[in-house]
Amino acid sequence: MKRRDLVKHYRSFFVPERMVLTIVGDVNTAYAISSVKEAFKGFKSGSKRLPTPKTEERATEIRRAGAVKDKAQTHIALGFLATTIGSPESYPLQVLSEVLSGQGGRLFVNLRDTKSLAYSVSAFFKQAMDPGLFAIYIAVAPDKKDEAIEAILAEFKKITTEEITPAELDRARNSIIGNYEIALQNVSSQAADMTNNELYGLGFDFGEEYTRKIEAVTVEDVLRVAKKFIDINAYTISVVGANGK
Repeated sequence: MKRRDLVKHYRSFFVPERMVLTIVGDVNTAYAISSVKEAFKGFKSGSKRLPTPKTEERATEIRRAGAVKDKAQTHIALGFLATTIGSPESYPLQVLSEVLSGQGGRLFVNLRDTKSLAYSVSAFFKQAMDPGLFAIYIAVAPDKKDEAIEAILAEFKKITTEEITPAELDRARNSIIGNYEIALQNVSSQAADMTNNELYGLGFDFGEEYTRKIEAVTVEDVLRVAKKFIDINAYTISVVGANGK
């Protein structure tokens, strides 16, 4: 890598048309605006349009990855391509992830408490401008690897064939909204949330709408997105540990 490579990257990405500046707090608006204008008066526009990366294709078969490591635990991640930030399907997927996650979630109750398979287990949904991912992670004793994978697939099969209960829906929605609002208690978090929402094209004030979208999710919505994005015959699995292959 040469200096010219860094300069080219800087001039392509760090330009006004790709930037959002957010100020949150007890400030004098006129003073803040004039200060920003003065500080950034030499910031020039004129970058070229960035190329659009190729979008990953959804799996049509089971894809495997992993590594053999001399570890006390075997780490397993099994997942699927999901959807983009702001997609109508992203909100039911967030609820679906929460139904599976947490100490009151299905994975903790069924795989850890009942079957004693996991040291730790969770579901997660990562959103992006490209389709993100929906997956389950579990850490198990090496001799329980196969049983753990079968248990995960059984949970995926159940979530794609049966509606969640109203109680599960309420717990998941309340948890998502509660954690979101708690995270916005300080001004730096509010500024970060506004900036990200603006950069993602949702609008800086999207946070006011976010909770309404989560509250609107129904059990039918969760089942619909589960059927669309989860296919137990086409996923990617990675296993790292003593039984990593």
